[in-house]
Amino acid sequence: MNLNDPCENVPVESGVLEKLRIGAYTRLSQELVNTDVEVAIDLATKDILLSTRHLILAQRLDEKMVRYPATWWQHFKQTFFPYWLLKRFPVIEKDVLMKLYGAYPKAKLPKLGIEHLVIRIEGEE
Repeated sequence: MNLNDPCENVPVESGVLEKLRIGAYTRLSQELVNTDVEVAIDLATKDILLSTRHLILAQRLDEKMVRYPATWWQHFKQTFFPYWLLKRFPVIEKDVLMKLYGAYPKAKLPKLGIEHLVIRIEGEE
């Protein structure tokens, strides 16, 4: 069996192929009316890329500085290196500020627009 030839020993039958129309659909609720839609074509694969961005109401709950290994190799060292080797080659870590939000995706956005709402909330703090 030749692994380089995927068609080897595959039975082939004659037949008629027909075009079949397919599609992808999604439904967005009324709350997400202010959606940005971006369509692009991947030239390498000829795929259609569709991205959507939405504005929702959210409340900032907490902030926390999180530290983790900077790369996969640093994580490997942290997990498998013995203590004496870690003293010689310490793990390089990265700090990231994580923000925790409570999101309300079904809440109605005011007719004034989200910019007015953000200014009003920031002014109350």
